[in-house]
Amino acid sequence: MDMVGYPSTSEMTQGTIFTCAASEDYCDAAPHGLVITARCDVAHGKAPVISYIPLVSFRAWLFRDGLRLIASRTLAASRGAMKAALRDAGLVDSMLDTLSPQIVREYLAGMTEKAELKAAKR
Repeated sequence: MDMVGYPSTSEMTQGTIFTCAASEDYCDAAPHGLVITARCDVAHGKAPVISYIPLVSFRAWLFRDGLRLIASRTLAASRGAMKAALRDAGLVDSMLDTLSPQIVREYLAGMTEKAELKAAKR
């Protein structure tokens, strides 16, 4: 019966990929690890700790950090478009600091002048 053991530091060198890594953000994803400690430090026994970065599947990343990244970029783009529409309508974009986007949208939708209509459509 083979036992699972710890590899010796001579087996762990920069660029080594290993299984059973730990990642606080991906506890349920069973990440692998990629050793980033300098090769010379490992070879000369100067590395008291072997540093690594976790490697997770694209799917695990997408449904955790990917969704947050997409949501924050979408929110920033939407907020920027709404600020531009307010400026085009001759209004101050700081309205968004005190009013909800829904209220501002309703206000823009109620505009009737030709220049304001263009901004309201945006």
